[in-house]
Amino acid sequence: MDVWLEQLYLYWFWLGIPFFLCYFLLLEKYKPVNHNQSKQGLRFLTNLSLFIFSIVTLYILLPTSPLELAREINNEWGLFNVTNAPLLVEVLASFLVLDLVMYGQHRLLHNFPILWRVHKVHHSDIDFDCTTGLRFHPLEVLFTVCCQLVTVVTFGLSPLAILVFNFIHVPYAYFSHLNVKLGDKLENFLSLFIITPHLHRIHHSMNLIDSNANFSIFLTCWDSLFGTLRRLPQTSDLIQCGIAELENPKDTYLDTVLLLPFKSNK
Repeated sequence: MDVWLEQLYLYWFWLGIPFFLCYFLLLEKYKPVNHNQSKQGLRFLTNLSLFIFSIVTLYILLPTSPLELAREINNEWGLFNVTNAPLLVEVLASFLVLDLVMYGQHRLLHNFPILWRVHKVHHSDIDFDCTTGLRFHPLEVLFTVCCQLVTVVTFGLSPLAILVFNFIHVPYAYFSHLNVKLGDKLENFLSLFIITPHLHRIHHSMNLIDSNANFSIFLTCWDSLFGTLRRLPQTSDLIQCGIAELENPKDTYLDTVLLLPFKSNK
């Protein structure tokens, strides 16, 4: 893979992502769906700190990344290296595979108690905005990347495929948590193909029927295929986000959030 492509990704990660985050924050300030309930300075610091801790955790605990692994095993391992498909077909197929894997991983996080302990850090946010896309426990991020590493080896994903997926997926993690209402026509059209902020807000509901739906990360086809797609009208007062037993303001503190997976269930 050309060095310039790797450099482009690094610039995208360290410059593009902060740009999108700031842009989305401005959109939310202009026309939010809901006004946030918690102290925003403290909450933003907690969510941003979780993101930084996750990056540090990956750097310390993992000897490689999906991109580096794809480059090391390119043309040697995996199903895609048997097919000799055109590059464009391979990249598109790789995107579908990675998106499906993330759908499956998301369902595992909800269905296995030990994984839910980690994932509920993300759902414990009683507010729902683009900074919620930063709010993942380092152990969940570690689990996510390990799933991607296994996928890279199993399918022989190319470095270009990994780059394309991350170019779209990383900023989309913030967009899908956007605290802005799309127009009804735009919402109805986009939600046929991709997870909109409204569809994902439903997933963050305190209502278990809602939170056990809309597991897709990008493409809605996986929820449609596996019967987990749930739609509700775009009425903000129908959806209260968070986890019922974690509504105390102290649950926003960084130390509380980091230790949440290790606390005994009452």
